[in-house]
Amino acid sequence: MILDHKELQDNSGAYDYFRSHGVKVVWSSSSFTYTHQKTLVIDRSEAIIMTANLTSEYYSTSRDFLVVDSSRTHASAIAAVFHADFAHRAVRPGDGSDLVWSPTDSQDKLLALINDATKSLRIDSEEMGDTTVEDAPIRAAKRGVDVQVCGENEDGEYDSAFSKLAAAGVRISYYSSSTGFYIHGKVIEADYGTAHAKAFIGSENFSSTALNDNRELGLIISNSAIMSAIARSFAADFANGKHWT
Repeated sequence: MILDHKELQDNSGAYDYFRSHGVKVVWSSSSFTYTHQKTLVIDRSEAIIMTANLTSEYYSTSRDFLVVDSSRTHASAIAAVFHADFAHRAVRPGDGSDLVWSPTDSQDKLLALINDATKSLRIDSEEMGDTTVEDAPIRAAKRGVDVQVCGENEDGEYDSAFSKLAAAGVRISYYSSSTGFYIHGKVIEADYGTAHAKAFIGSENFSSTALNDNRELGLIISNSAIMSAIARSFAADFANGKHWT
């Protein structure tokens, strides 16, 4: 188990509990601003890649996504990175084409997914702040792609980003309650309903820190059942949020 060193105060109880029950646990390396990755690997044969934190108080109020990846190649690659991170040893992930790592290649892969969209983009993102990635949906909208964003905007934190997106034709729905329903998922669904549809699910937000400084992991998939589930959740969340005007 690796716990984020920036959350030492919140996670110290869990750290002590694991150690007292024989679990090997370390604090994350200071090489990363945050270790924000949310992944479980089982027997090097499958991995659960999540947007969710393992914090029970948020299970009932946060929109999150979890996907089971049964690729042994992926599971082995994720485990190799874990063991290096566990030992605070530098590693460059050997990720294949579908794993999306920070700080290695996440910005490039998310940009490629957005830039390749020809019909539609559905984006869940808790945070904004990376202008390079934010500009990609703007370009997509300007070339005729139907772009929708569902996110958080407590205390107007992302007013500037949302105004910029909306000016380009991006439709935005947001939530702003500190205690109510919360968009914590990080998902991009491109060209849903077409033969080349793809979706990203992972821990990376649209922030420079997430893409360039943190340890993060996501997955790009083309499974139709998973994408249908994402589409249904997104449609409901978008309809129930506050629409940016």
